Parts: sequence; C-alpha cells; structure tokens
Amino acid sequence: MMPGESDPDQFGTANRKMAGSATQLLVRRVVVQVLSAISTAVLARKLGTSGFGEYAAGLAMFYLASSVSDFGFGSVLARALGAGNGRDGRLVRSMLWVQTTWSMMVGAGVVVFALLVGLGTVKIQVLLVLAPCLAIAGLSGIRQVFYANYRTATLGLVDVITNVVQAGALVLLAFAGAGPVILACVLTIMSIINCLVLAFVGMRIVDAQRGDRPTRMHMLHESLPLGLGSLLASAYFMLDLTIVSFLVSSHEVANYAAATKFLSFLVVIPGLTITAVTPGLSAHAKNPAQLARVVASVWHWLAVSAVPLCVGVALYSHLLVRLYYGKSYAEAAPLLEILAISGVVAVASNVFGAAMVVTHRQRWLMIQGGLALLFNVTMNLLLVPHFGVTASAWLTVATELLVMSGAAFALRHTFSGSPMLRASISPAIGLAAMVATWAVTRQWPIPSIALAGTAFVVGLGLTGGWPVEFPAIWPKRLILWRIGVRDA
Repeated sequence: MMPGESDPDQFGTANRKMAGSATQLLVRRVVVQVLSAISTAVLARKLGTSGFGEYAAGLAMFYLASSVSDFGFGSVLARALGAGNGRDGRLVRSMLWVQTTWSMMVGAGVVVFALLVGLGTVKIQVLLVLAPCLAIAGLSGIRQVFYANYRTATLGLVDVITNVVQAGALVLLAFAGAGPVILACVLTIMSIINCLVLAFVGMRIVDAQRGDRPTRMHMLHESLPLGLGSLLASAYFMLDLTIVSFLVSSHEVANYAAATKFLSFLVVIPGLTITAVTPGLSAHAKNPAQLARVVASVWHWLAVSAVPLCVGVALYSHLLVRLYYGKSYAEAAPLLEILAISGVVAVASNVFGAAMVVTHRQRWLMIQGGLALLFNVTMNLLLVPHFGVTASAWLTVATELLVMSGAAFALRHTFSGSPMLRASISPAIGLAAMVATWAVTRQWPIPSIALAGTAFVVGLGLTGGWPVEFPAIWPKRLILWRIGVRDA
C-alpha cells in the first residue's frame, strides 16, 4: 500500500455503510413520498386548479424560505461530524444554537413580509400559517447526527409515523371540504411535532459536551459562505413557481405546480443519497484518489436508480399525469417532460455539489449560485409573460446545466473524473435499451412501462452494471418488515 492509502477492506466497508444508510433512508422516504403523493392527488382534485394553484404557490414561497432557514448549517455540521467524532455534543449543541437563532429570525421575517404584502390572497395566508415551521426549523440540524452515526432507521421511523398522521389528516379534511389555509395548519402542526421528537431522540445520541461561544462563532463563520452559495444554487429550483404565480393565471400555476410536484419526487433519491453520504465523503476529502472512488460509487448508485426514474417519467408523462391528477391537469404533461430532463441533470449536480462542500469550495459555490440565480430570475421575468410556464420549465433545465457545468469545471483539478465515466457506461446501455423499448411499445402504455423497465434491468445485468454494494444491502435493508427494527 502506498503512503496515504487506506486498507481496501476498510474502504469497502465504509462504502457499504454509506450505501446501507442511504438505502434505509430511501426506503423510508419512499413511504413518505407515497403518502405525500396520495394526499397531493386528493388535494389537487378537491381544491380544483384554482385552489390548488394558490395552495402550491404558498408552499413554494415557504420552501424558498426554508432554504434560507437552513443556510448551509446542516452541510457544515455533516462535514464536521464526518471528519471527526459523530457524537460530538459540543459541535451539535453549538450548531443547533446558531441554526435555531437564525431560523427564528427567518420565521419573523416571513411574518413581516406577509403583513406588508397583505393577507388578501390565499397564497400569502398559507405562507403566514406555515411561518412557525420556519421558526423551529433550526432544530432540523439534529438530523445530521443520525446520518453521521448511521442511525437512519430511527430517523426514518419518526418520519414515517408523523407523515402517516399528516397524510391521513390532509385527506380527511380535503374530503370534508377544508380550504388551503386549514390544510396548511396541519402541515405546520405535524412539522413542529416531527422536529421536536427528532431533537429529543437525537440529543440522546451525542455526548454530554456543552456548546460554547468559540465553537458557535467558528461554525457560523464556516456556514456563512457555504450557506450563501448553497442558497443561491438551490433558490432557483424553488423560486420559479413563486415568480410565475405573480405572472400567469392560477390555472397555469396549477399545471406548473403539478409538474414541479413530480420533479420534487424525482429529486428525492439524489437528495437523500447525498445527505446520507456527505459525512462519508468528508472522511475521504483529503485523499483525491479515494474521493474520486467514493464520488464514482455514489454517482453509480444514482445512475441505476434516480436517472432511469427521471427518464421513465419523461417517457410516460402523459399517462402519469392523467392517472395521478386527472384530465383537468393534462397541460402539466408537456411541462413534466421538460422538468424530468432537468431532474437527470440535477442528479449530477447533486454529486458534484457534495464534492464541492467537503472540499471547502465555498467561494466557487457562491459565484456559481449567484450567476445561476441571476440567470433564472431574469429570464423568467423576461420570458414567462410572453411564453408562459413552458419557458420557466426550459429555464430550469438551462439553469441546472449551468450549475452542473460550473461544478464540474471547479472540480477538474480536485480528483479524476475517469471513475465516474467508467461507472456511466453500463447504465447508459441500460437506458438505451429502455428508450428503444419505449419507442416500439409506447402505443400500449401500461405494458410498455413493464417492458421498458425490464429492458433497463436486463441491459444493466448483461453488462455487469449493478453496483457492488447492492447485493450486500438488499437482503437486509429492503425487506419491509425490517423497517424501524435495526439501524445501518
């Protein structure tokens, strides 16, 4: 072994632990997303396009404010815990103090904004009702403790329980005729309960060290540039729906919101995977060769899961929209085709973004994010009034390409991209088989889905494209009766 290299067995074990943690988290998130999908489908039908458009616009503003509330604190804590002691109570308590103080300021700012704008529209009323979630969102930083210690089963169990209750309440209230504001109250109550329960459980994992002012100042100093870069890089992803809600009719907003809801489902896999593996990436950040291998592994996992899912949604968008939302949302299907393309690009952007975080490229994140946000906002304001929400969908694709290209350029000297390219060959062959099958069978949509999925799996299997970590985690992590029983 050359100096600086680690034991290959230890490297493989670390990879399997990251894969297991990500898979456990994903299984539980799938349950949460299914519950969310059911409640969204019911709300879209019961509220109608106008009511659903207002509700979605209010949620879009809330999610944008949520990204401000996080402001990179979670990423900095994940990086610090991954590089050191995952149970470091001093780091955790110091960061929670900083993040909670900041989130309370954000929540107060949202209340002031709502009052200044006026409460005459439903979307502003929804935003105001959700403001308490922002004030308490600082406690969400405790999630990094579960990720760093591979305790994702406990985290997932709490998320599943609270989301079951939330989805049930939303569906019952929607059938009872409740409006968007009452529904937003349910989201607020359940979000607060989730944060408080996770904070209680998470603080029992860390050691008894108390936070201190020097550590708080250090964590704040680390978070500011990273948070600004992260905010700028992700704000465009949520800002477009807020912008178009002021530029087009509620009917168009509803269709665009329906399409973006699908996109939010698509980015769950890469988002959760990156969240789960960030501590592991941080542990290898100082060794370019090891970092390249870990990044390639993470990309490989996503290339055989998230990427084909995005491609499949693009191919079968009309069927999915009709089944999920109903015929009144037919105009959302072409928008979904476009946004699914941005989902593919976002997978690569997420991987590169995580590598930039663990290698401390905050300055580049700020520059890149600022340019992406400026481009997206300016072009939305210029094009949407003339071309409608289709322009906003294509601008999402263009902005994702800008972010991905910028990140790849910034990392060109950090580690080799060859492992990622090699890991892409087999998934690309599987995708080609999938698209070819769709082209031949698309006139029979339901059988076509099964055949196209089979073609991808067969193509991947014949070329040896399944990640080596998958066989080790499937028997233990994907059996539903084990949910909540054992941690990774």
